[in-house]
Amino acid sequence: MELKSQTSCATAISITPDGACAGAFSVSDAVIETVGTSAPSCSAVITREYWFTFTIAGGPRNVTITGNSATRNQVLQAFSGSCGALTEIGCADATTTSGAQIEVINISSLPNGVYYVRVCNTTAQNMNMNDFCITTAPPGCNHTIRLTDSYGDGWNGGTVTVTVNGVPVLTNITMATATAGPEDFLFPAASGDVINVTRTADGTFPSEMRVEVIGGAANTLLSTQNPVTAPGTDVIACCTPTVPALSNYTAPANGATGIQNCGATLSWDVPANNGCNAVVSYDVYFGTAASPPFVTNTTSTSYSTGTLVISTTYYWKIVPKNAVGDAMGAITWSFTTSATAAVPALATYTSPANGASAQNTCGVSLNWNEPAITGCNVATSYDVYFGTAASPPFVSNVATLTYFTGALSASTTYYWKIVPKNAVGNATGAVTWSFTSSASPCTSCNHTIRLTDTFGDGWNGGTVTVTVNGVPVLTNITMATATAGPEDFSFAAADGDVINVTRTADGSFPSEMRVQILGSAGITLLPTQNPVVAPGTNVSGCCSPTAPSCASAPTPANGATGVDPCSVNLSWTAPAGAGCNAVASYDIYFGTAAAPPFLLNQTGTTCSMPFALADNTTYYWKVVPKNTAGSAVGCATWNFTTGTTSNPAYCLYGNAINFPGAGTNCVQLTSASATQNGCAWNRGQISFAAAFDYSVQMYFGAAAGGADGCAFVFQNSPQGISQCGSNGGQLGAGGISNSVVIEFDTYDNDNPAHVYDMAVDHTAIEIDGDMNGPGAPLCGPVQADPLDGLLADGLLHTLRVTWDPATTTLCVYVDASLRITCVYDYVNLVFGGNPNVWWGFTGSTGLLANQQYFCPISIPVPVELLGFSADCSGGKSLLTWYTASETNNHYFSIEKSSDGIVFENIGNLNGSGNSNRLLMYQFLDETPSGGKCYYRLTQTDFDGTRYDLGIRSVDCNNTNGNLEIISAQTLNGDAITLNFKTSFTGLHTVQLLDINGKILEQQFIYCEEGFNQADFFVPTSGGIYLLNIFNELSSKSIKINL
Repeated sequence: MELKSQTSCATAISITPDGACAGAFSVSDAVIETVGTSAPSCSAVITREYWFTFTIAGGPRNVTITGNSATRNQVLQAFSGSCGALTEIGCADATTTSGAQIEVINISSLPNGVYYVRVCNTTAQNMNMNDFCITTAPPGCNHTIRLTDSYGDGWNGGTVTVTVNGVPVLTNITMATATAGPEDFLFPAASGDVINVTRTADGTFPSEMRVEVIGGAANTLLSTQNPVTAPGTDVIACCTPTVPALSNYTAPANGATGIQNCGATLSWDVPANNGCNAVVSYDVYFGTAASPPFVTNTTSTSYSTGTLVISTTYYWKIVPKNAVGDAMGAITWSFTTSATAAVPALATYTSPANGASAQNTCGVSLNWNEPAITGCNVATSYDVYFGTAASPPFVSNVATLTYFTGALSASTTYYWKIVPKNAVGNATGAVTWSFTSSASPCTSCNHTIRLTDTFGDGWNGGTVTVTVNGVPVLTNITMATATAGPEDFSFAAADGDVINVTRTADGSFPSEMRVQILGSAGITLLPTQNPVVAPGTNVSGCCSPTAPSCASAPTPANGATGVDPCSVNLSWTAPAGAGCNAVASYDIYFGTAAAPPFLLNQTGTTCSMPFALADNTTYYWKVVPKNTAGSAVGCATWNFTTGTTSNPAYCLYGNAINFPGAGTNCVQLTSASATQNGCAWNRGQISFAAAFDYSVQMYFGAAAGGADGCAFVFQNSPQGISQCGSNGGQLGAGGISNSVVIEFDTYDNDNPAHVYDMAVDHTAIEIDGDMNGPGAPLCGPVQADPLDGLLADGLLHTLRVTWDPATTTLCVYVDASLRITCVYDYVNLVFGGNPNVWWGFTGSTGLLANQQYFCPISIPVPVELLGFSADCSGGKSLLTWYTASETNNHYFSIEKSSDGIVFENIGNLNGSGNSNRLLMYQFLDETPSGGKCYYRLTQTDFDGTRYDLGIRSVDCNNTNGNLEIISAQTLNGDAITLNFKTSFTGLHTVQLLDINGKILEQQFIYCEEGFNQADFFVPTSGGIYLLNIFNELSSKSIKINL
């Protein structure tokens, strides 16, 4: 059928995409539309035209416009916009000769809207068309989601939904056959589209479900995994993989100078990923040529160069690559090394002193300190030069900070020099020290080998032999009596002699045999242990005990930065020493001062901090080895600086992560994955000697089947906040010693016995470290949610825990409903008498999965402040404050300001560490400035965390606001009367508080200058209370005992 001639955009024929084609028609209109319509970009001048219009809905769509002409030279032109304001979006004139021809316009991803097509002829004659068609297709290409089952029996009712850019393309698909699969489902998506896969029904065994998403080029976009519930898993669609984009270089900066020659770390970012161009690895080009050579391929985003040449310019380039090929156009950066080599600095010698005399002829320990570190010039070892020549010869290279000379000649001068070194080179300019040995030759002294038996029946034929420097001195000795011992045998040895103990006969029970070796003055050279067969055990003889040398190789390294403040383990290498200078224990000094205070004494070379440190803070620490002869001298103080943790309130371990998407200080304990285990410990302790009331909002997930739940835990395990329990039914708290666990369990692990679990989601209190029985919990279990018995319902639940030390009552609330009241002596029977405990939250999943997170509603502070006042005393400012309890309180700081904005520290007062009684503190400002002064009180924990406790003001030059408390008394037990004087006429606030800081009664009274009174009801229970009174110029407090 021939269509009527359509002469303009306004009269265009409507054609339906993917519908019927136009059929035959003639292009005959010679009046060419030009207003708001551009000439074809692909052709010469046109002389005839015909107009069509079409609409795209449900887009975007890939559009193909096809014209089939019988005669003439056909041109196709496509437009967007509106008539009179059209924009060309496609043009076709592939065949320019006259005659039958087909022209095609392909337009990708055309969005929804109305579009126009002009069919044109370039000759001044009518053009006959055989047909004109518009077809569409989804953009992109087919992608595949592949379903499998790990057990092999199908999905048993489980389903997933696939969306592309939020639009469902496959809804609630499942494995239809009871096999392992695979079963494939196709769906369209364009490169860069967001594909989401979400498990919409669990079925009977959701943990067996597996999905994989494959792109248009058979490239894996989502590796085979268990599909998760909403919000599901996102991947980026890809039809045709391409080479990666370029990386952004991060360090060292382009053109940087002064780079130390011990090496640089080249670093760069991962290139942007549009789904099709994911990077697999990086080719690294590095060298001194402006076009640097290839040196390695790496999957990391950094590369360490190794040692460099001084005063040299280096060039580097990074080329991202994948299976398609290499990124194009990578740029080259450069840097120049310092003119000074990063060799170590010189060591500082400590002992023996230069020129020392009368040194032990049995041997001397040469000791020195680690050189100062600047950048990367750390010393990795030391060349030791020692002898009787003034320029002593090289004798050894050691990694420690000490060297034992061995036996010396009497009355002889010895010289020694230490040269620190590293991979770059040796320190230069090392000095030589000397000492003179004693006139007394090295002589031996009595040593003792002590024999004991662990069973108490003697050695039953077992024997040992003792040699000194390879010569037997006690042969095949044994315990002669059938007792536990001890039996002592003496032998002679000198300082530094090699004493060997070897078991030469097993006897009937060799595992019961024990030996110990003692030197002069009873110093232990070999701790009590089971003697071993040849080659035996060696120790060094000791006649003149000396103090040990210093430890070395600290971890964290000296000057380290970015140290995790939640997981600090201090460790070091023991000093080389045996016999006379063997280490017995270590004094550890630790703190934020450059001269850190003493922390503890221990025997091992690792010290795990049971508490968290402050973020972005420099800590100093020193290890001083010691023995019966004394302590090491001249030991260096090391330092490290902590980094920034993701959550300022909690230390996170296991699978726990910061979760700011839910709110401030929120923590996700488990993701919606199987076998997760996360724990979050508050950075401070909480005291069971004082009452507390704590609330948190907890999300247990949306999988009603449960998996597995969370716990609110109090504990004083020796491991402190680094302690995490086992997962699954133990809720991340199983096995934590000295713990009170309030469990919120969403899975029934005890069906059908129901001794320690219930069919519904439940809560209970456990004190034995085992959430899975064997017996019932201390209290509970009871249904947790009072409404429907379901915690894993996709909702937030408010959990509240209260503690009353007077009645030893622990209460648990869920959504404001009291669920458990549990009376028990937790402090003595669980915490070993120490009321100050760590506290936090744990959570876990087993074979089933739920996302589980919490958000704190209130976080207890380490000091419960009852009152803080600023008064005048003799023209000076007197600050007074009271605390009801203190936890880990190191000290208070007093700061002063003249404007209430800029403060400066004027003094510190030591806190009481841990206290559960009412304490009063006072500070007198001896140099008050004229006029009104502001005072800010802060408190600092032992870990460096600081809390602001309030600001008070006072004007000791203006007595108009002065307050004076005359007395506080009870009359006939009916009321408390506060008698006070004021110099201020106006509003006053008077408060009565209990020992926990709770305001029991508050009055606002208008006072005239002079004597005034305020009356309060007498509390029902006796004890210590606090009365506060303040006006806008002054404040005052008094403690009373009712």
